[in-house]
Amino acid sequence: MKSLTNLISIKNFTIVFILFWLGLFILVPGILVVLVSFFSSSPTEFYQAVFSLESYTKLVDPLYLKVFENSIYLAFWTTLVTMIVGYLYSLAVVNCHKKWHAFLLILILLPFWTNSLVRIYGIKILLGANGIINKGLMSIGLISSPINILYTDTAVIIGMVSILLPYMILPIYSSLQKIDYRLIEAAKDLGAGPFKRFTKITFPLSFAGLVAGFTLVFLPSMGMFYISELLGGPKSLLIGSVIKSEFLFTRNWPLGAALSIGMIAILMITMWLMNRIKVGNVE
Repeated sequence: MKSLTNLISIKNFTIVFILFWLGLFILVPGILVVLVSFFSSSPTEFYQAVFSLESYTKLVDPLYLKVFENSIYLAFWTTLVTMIVGYLYSLAVVNCHKKWHAFLLILILLPFWTNSLVRIYGIKILLGANGIINKGLMSIGLISSPINILYTDTAVIIGMVSILLPYMILPIYSSLQKIDYRLIEAAKDLGAGPFKRFTKITFPLSFAGLVAGFTLVFLPSMGMFYISELLGGPKSLLIGSVIKSEFLFTRNWPLGAALSIGMIAILMITMWLMNRIKVGNVE
């Protein structure tokens, strides 16, 4: 009885600690960002505690709308490429013998042991005019001069895919693992071909993992400003870069907070749409 009481007390303490942690480091900062977004900018201070909608009116400025458009564009293609590569890799892992699953997943997780900034510098070396890719292609005669890959949207997408790919693979693999493959065997016995088995059974039953991966990749790919700055240059501007500049350099905290709220709003709309697609797919 005493041990049960101790277990309950430990459980309650854990719950209270987690709630305190989430409230202190997520809820409170979130509330502060919302509050600051409704304050006025100040030429001498970070903000002026006077109610104003000035920052939100700037969000419809063509300049910021263009940044949002470019961010969504890069995030969309990053997520799409990540979904295709991640799904194919997850399928390959699931179809391998179980003894290889852990090894193949560790290969995906290995990059996490290295700082992402270091990996981006490595990709920068690969994609440069004198990088390994261009030198290799020229050495075998496929090209006569270096291909301009670095400082383009393509380079940014390659960098973000390399960083975010594990976040897509893990939820998709988890969904594929949960599929009762007796259903696939039954469909095979009934004469369904590989394509029909995939479209009617495998893909619908793993769609939840695809939605989870989409959510985990789409928003970060809009805010990873260091990737766009290192691989894309000033032409591949992400909303994360503008938010960083408003907080750190321009010192216009209300506008930076309003831009953050705008990015969160895009995420919420995206999640709602994906949830609707998920529900429709289940039905």
